[in-house]
Amino acid sequence: MTNKAVGSIIGLTLKALKKPNYELSLHLVGDKKMRALNRRWRGFNRTTDVLAFAAQEDALTDSDDLGDIFISVAQIKKQAKARELSYQEEFARILIHGILHLLGFDHGTRAEEKKMFGLQERILNEYITHNM
Repeated sequence: MTNKAVGSIIGLTLKALKKPNYELSLHLVGDKKMRALNRRWRGFNRTTDVLAFAAQEDALTDSDDLGDIFISVAQIKKQAKARELSYQEEFARILIHGILHLLGFDHGTRAEEKKMFGLQERILNEYITHNM
């Protein structure tokens, strides 16, 4: 993914969520680093595709910084291949997913999952339509 493509995905997602002037940090890591983060912060001794650490855990924080997203490039490549998708499409999907987590979306229940994944796929489809 180019910097321009990543910027487009972030911009489109934040605009769709009415947060166009917010910022975030994106970290592209390998599976070893992702596994260590997942073990430390979530208690799972395995790698994952994305972790999001929100800077704003409550309404008392007044900041334009949404937080940090960590993406495992190796996992994105594996998932894209397994799903028979392009790397670019899977990367965009996972980046959008991470941004949604920073903004408080979750998929712990069926209703939350339906809402979050529905929004994720709508934003992804808009990105694909205009950029891929």
